[in-house]
Formats: sequence, structure tokens, C-alpha cells
Amino acid sequence: MFGSGTACIVCPIGKILFEKQLLDIPGHEFTLKLFNELLDIQYGIKEYGNWVQIIDSTN
Repeated sequence: MFGSGTACIVCPIGKILFEKQLLDIPGHEFTLKLFNELLDIQYGIKEYGNWVQIIDSTN
């Protein structure tokens, strides 16, 4: 399980409190991999189609 926002990043959720019980959420490894993949795309380390549009601000 993870949370996501408009900035296209993920935040792993390891535990939740439900009815006064602390529950472990599996899948942290997948969330961490997804987080790193998205970060690599955002910083240009990995190519991903038309992820980034260059805008000429001089016009």
C-alpha cells in the first residue's frame, strides 16, 4: 500500500492503526522499487517516453 499525489511520488505505508490495533502492511519492497524508478525518471537518470516537456521561457 502506498499514497501518491500530483507530484507523482509514492510514500510507503508500513503500518496503519485500525480499531486500536496496529497492523503491518506488506509490500514495502515493491513500494521502494516504485519510488526509486519514479525518482530516476524525474531526475533524468532513466528515459521514459515523453515524461518531460522542455518549455522555452524566452518567448
